[in-house]
Amino acid sequence: FGLEDGLADTTTWGEMAQRHPDLQIPEGTSPDQAFVQILDPATGTGTFLVEVIQIVYATMMDKWKKEGVRSEKGLKDCWNDYVPKYLLPRLHGYELMMAPYAIAHLKIGLKLYETGYRFERDERARVYLTNALEPVQDHSGKLGFAIPALAHESEAVNHVKLKQHFTVIIGNPPYSIKSGNLSERVRSMID
Repeated sequence: FGLEDGLADTTTWGEMAQRHPDLQIPEGTSPDQAFVQILDPATGTGTFLVEVIQIVYATMMDKWKKEGVRSEKGLKDCWNDYVPKYLLPRLHGYELMMAPYAIAHLKIGLKLYETGYRFERDERARVYLTNALEPVQDHSGKLGFAIPALAHESEAVNHVKLKQHFTVIIGNPPYSIKSGNLSERVRSMID
């Protein structure tokens, strides 16, 4: 698509539609939403998302230096402005198991810290505890009372699964079509 900044590019769907008249903006997608939306549907411990952060960081540092930002403070300020506005909202992951999910959050947080980013607002990495192969599910009645944090997580991922359109899918391919973590519904579709 000729996106100069690759994974770091912040061109919107509206801008892409102007450049490529045959490109249709998906129904329900704002023309102001960034075109490059990244998903790792089997995040595990976040290795691929961490690498995306490193690539985006290197791309933006090079770009800002070419634009004349020379001081360490200036580069750090640019990065700390970019991450919450343009990186975190475009970077998503789904993970089925709790332990790798927790590690993914830790690794992403550490990677961002290594790059000089400081979480100062109500932000989070958009890695969700969910099965990528399952459709949206309403857990509010089951989790809302007993485990409010998981109920909130379920609501957040449901919104993503319903409304988000991804243009970049990353990660390892599955090792077997007969994965041990498939639900009965998904197994019946494969058989």
